[in-house]
Amino acid sequence: MGDIGRAPRDGNDGAFGGLPWSVRQRLDFIEFRLFWDGRVNRSDLRDRFKISTPQATTDFARYAELAPGNIRYDGVERTYVPTESFELHFYRLSPERLLLQYQALVENLIKKVDTFIGFKPDLGIVPSLNRNVNAGCLKRILNAIEAKNALEIRYQSLSSPEPAMRWITPYALAYDGFRWHARAWCAHRQAFRDFVLARILDIGESRPARVDPTYDTEWNTEFTLRIAPHPKLPPSHRAAIALDYGMQGGVVEFKTTIYLAWYLTRRLLLDLDTDDLPPERLQLQLLNRDELIAAQVEARGRSAAHTAIAEQA
Repeated sequence: MGDIGRAPRDGNDGAFGGLPWSVRQRLDFIEFRLFWDGRVNRSDLRDRFKISTPQATTDFARYAELAPGNIRYDGVERTYVPTESFELHFYRLSPERLLLQYQALVENLIKKVDTFIGFKPDLGIVPSLNRNVNAGCLKRILNAIEAKNALEIRYQSLSSPEPAMRWITPYALAYDGFRWHARAWCAHRQAFRDFVLARILDIGESRPARVDPTYDTEWNTEFTLRIAPHPKLPPSHRAAIALDYGMQGGVVEFKTTIYLAWYLTRRLLLDLDTDDLPPERLQLQLLNRDELIAAQVEARGRSAAHTAIAEQA
């Protein structure tokens, strides 16, 4: 096939711009199956979108017209297949999205019928230790974020033996790879803090917020992590790790925020001294660790300087 890995054409231009969303979805589906499965039938389109056979036939004809030379009918296999010059026109290539859907299928978060997936290999996914998030709690947090309200919550922190009431002003949600947090101004601590959703036991009254979330410097300041293979690994191991992360010149850069960098470094064990664990366990090294620590200290200092202003806002 042709250069199937290239970026797809912009579907908002030319012949693609006037297509209804429902038609565009079906053309995306056709191209998804052509790319990943190497075949697609009218019955696939009909069953996925609950349309008639004539409508499916029309969609294939439309696809052939808008992506000329991309598809042909194999009379022996009785299926549509990509041509040797196949190129992406509608589907935006995303291996990560496909793999995330595989994971969601195994964890019963979605059903196969709700995806474009045709062939599904045997999958083994390390099970997640899901945190118990109350739907009513999540709804109140989301409503407060949208309405810019503060909430009185009963919260079980690790630092207190018993749950305590406190006022928080949530303005964002964050996921650290293991659990969901509400990022919020804490009136009790007089600081921007994280509140694990599963530890919010009850939510009481609400009131208009008196804090400006732009004062949360850690949340709003970008930071670029520079990560390399651990220097004590053998050259062959370092080369393999460089391939894993698509490193250029033995280094990969992750652009994130100071806030999220803290969680990412902990998740990858980059916050540990290189002598604390064997290099085979660590695998990676943070090249600008001192720079990150300095940025965290500065950001927290700037946020603290805004404390009085935030409470009076």
